[in-house]
Amino acid sequence: MLLDVSLPLFVVSSTGVCFLFDSITPASDLTFSISEHLGLIPPQNCEPGDPVTSFMHAAPIPNNYDDHSREDGLVADPLSDETMALWQSTAKKNRDIFTEVFRPVPSDLVQNFEVYKVCLLFFF
Repeated sequence: MLLDVSLPLFVVSSTGVCFLFDSITPASDLTFSISEHLGLIPPQNCEPGDPVTSFMHAAPIPNNYDDHSREDGLVADPLSDETMALWQSTAKKNRDIFTEVFRPVPSDLVQNFEVYKVCLLFFF
């Protein structure tokens, strides 16, 4: 289910779920990426005179990521029921918005030819 990121290796320890992105990427990068995909990262609007943050720099300058943020807590265990429910509700919301704006055909919302014909007449 992870999009635009590699699949992590999950290692369960006595202190909880620890996960490694790969041999060189810290777990905070994975949780940040998941948080970003789910829209949990607040927008970073840049106004004149605002201080430059680590997120405004290009690689290889690392980001100062807050590992203990509320957003990080929501995705700390990517296999938890809460995270999966958040992921699925965000995906549904995104699909609904995409469908409303672009009216894709075919769509899994059109289940038979009668509904398809109505959609063609109504939307096109």
